[in-house]
Amino acid sequence: MGRRLTDVMARTVGPRLAGPLVLLIAVLASFLIGALMLLALGANPIEGYSEMLDGAFGSPKALSHTAIKAVPLLLVGVGICIAFRASVINIGGEGQMIAGAIVSTLAALNMGDLPRPLLVPLVLVAGAVGGAIWGAIPGALKAYSNVNEILSTIMLNIVAVQFMNFLLRDPIMDPAEKASSRIPQTERLSENADLPMLPIGHRLHLGVLVSLIVAVGVYVLLWRTALGYRLRAVGHSSPAARYAGMPVKRTIVAALTLSGAMCGIAGALLVFGSESHRFVTDGSSVGFTGSAGFNGIVTALFGALHPLWTIPSSFLFGGLLVGAEVMQRAVQVPKALMVGLNGLVVVFVVSSEQFRRVLRERAEQMSDFFTMTSLVFVVSAGIRLAAPMLLAGLGEVIGQRSGVLNLGVDGVMLLGGFGAYYTILETGSATTGVLVGAATGLAIGLVYAVITVTFRAEQGISGIGIFLFGLGMSDVLFQKQVGTPRPIRGFGEWDLPLLGDIPKVGEMFFQHSVLVYLTFLLVPAVALLLNRTTFGLEVRAVGENPAAADSLGVSVARVRYTTILLANLLAGLAGAVLAVELGIFQQNLTNGQGFIAIALVYFGAWRPTGVMAGALLFGLVSSTVIQWKTLGIVSGAASSITAMAPAVLTIAALVVITRTVGQPAALTRPFERGD
Repeated sequence: MGRRLTDVMARTVGPRLAGPLVLLIAVLASFLIGALMLLALGANPIEGYSEMLDGAFGSPKALSHTAIKAVPLLLVGVGICIAFRASVINIGGEGQMIAGAIVSTLAALNMGDLPRPLLVPLVLVAGAVGGAIWGAIPGALKAYSNVNEILSTIMLNIVAVQFMNFLLRDPIMDPAEKASSRIPQTERLSENADLPMLPIGHRLHLGVLVSLIVAVGVYVLLWRTALGYRLRAVGHSSPAARYAGMPVKRTIVAALTLSGAMCGIAGALLVFGSESHRFVTDGSSVGFTGSAGFNGIVTALFGALHPLWTIPSSFLFGGLLVGAEVMQRAVQVPKALMVGLNGLVVVFVVSSEQFRRVLRERAEQMSDFFTMTSLVFVVSAGIRLAAPMLLAGLGEVIGQRSGVLNLGVDGVMLLGGFGAYYTILETGSATTGVLVGAATGLAIGLVYAVITVTFRAEQGISGIGIFLFGLGMSDVLFQKQVGTPRPIRGFGEWDLPLLGDIPKVGEMFFQHSVLVYLTFLLVPAVALLLNRTTFGLEVRAVGENPAAADSLGVSVARVRYTTILLANLLAGLAGAVLAVELGIFQQNLTNGQGFIAIALVYFGAWRPTGVMAGALLFGLVSSTVIQWKTLGIVSGAASSITAMAPAVLTIAALVVITRTVGQPAALTRPFERGD
């Protein structure tokens, strides 16, 4: 069941997008459960999440708080990346952060007189050393005693917390607190150890920049150094790495040591980047780390265990933690709810690993698709497939701009296509066949003009009647006159001089039939007709306000008759182009392309260039699906799902376009003088 679902996702959005989509679904699933929790707590989930997002990302100040909160998450996250790449699991981020904070604090207490340029780097290095030591312990236990690193790191977390409490309650406790409230904290640490503030304001300190540099450095370490190669090799297969002569045990120790060092730097930054400039706790690890040692695991997993992807991941989860505090104040729910949601994210992300593994396999298959040969086929075929839809769409633009909608375009295309096909079968002349197809559309257009303009019949229903007539009659004529499908010869490819000889580019764009070239040349011609001629002005006037146009002496009937004839001529021609380009005719040859052409008019906002863009989109998607089926990337059934994409995009575009671009005001409205 899981693999089947994964295959569906890979086929629908592509394996490279489906991997991140699985992670996104994991987060959305956890937030859906969070919404149910909010409801159970008597809060409005929409209000709660809205306040949370606004509090995290809604202002420069909020973004600054999010960035600061993201610093320890990023450092712990990249440390987790190092460990997990070596196939060791570091759950000890909390303890390693505390160890780093302790060592860096001791350095600041004992060398506080050093100048800032020396003391700030010193305390950060000290933090890294403290964390590295605390990470090396479970690393050595794992490598040389086969002690489970999960258990050892968890236990060391407890040890670190208790050692922190011991130090802060006596040896390094603020002397002023010993005599009063005994809050477990140090004295105010040396000002020379304070992290410098960045010039952009909002209390952003050097730690933000340090964490970014460390993340990039870890990427270089893992993918550009010999040590990084050994870490990844051991993680992929320790027996193979050992057979290749790599020091597997030392590599495991190094992985947890480096991971701990990253967490130790995070602990140091929490101390010296804090507003109080003290090492302070409430007696628990959470009181100091804010659970960053565990939340960093979520950050790394969501970043696909890649240091660079962990950067935006940490910003996202840092924002959620900041936003949780705002949500708590706004809807009166505990901010600990976000901690629970992060736990759910971990569960869902880990559970999705099998899905992502299958998607990676699917991505390897997709690599065959991204070759130049495949690209040439997709683009060239996509242009040819777009031509019939573009022709019909251009005709419909002319008609609709005058206020006439024709839902019968598909039927006109079918009859025009059959007329062209049968003529070519009988005469062998492709030119004559195309002319017959256009004439067929012209004849049907005359009938439709009489029905909708003279008799003022309802355009939508009349168009459906034309469609059904064309669908049925084209099939009847084909069965009676032809019976068994027979191929026809079209115009063949015409290589444009010089342009057609350009490698690859010529094959894609300049080696098509004359019908395809003429179709795309009609785009500027129709745009010129509608926008730069007197007739075009009359068409637009009739489409917007026929009564006003009539009062100025424009014959509404004449304009609409003309546009309907032109629109149907192009629809008949579109059917002829489809039949000639395919070299065959069959029942329902158009497969709904006439209706797509109508949708393209809306998609293109009644502009010829917009219709062309939509037609190319549909054509390219169709050719891509054909190529996927050829390469075995998708099955025949799955290709139907993939082919939905342009239709879904069109619907989404219509939502946007109808809000910004209005249709012709008189569209579908019959006109009678005196109305």
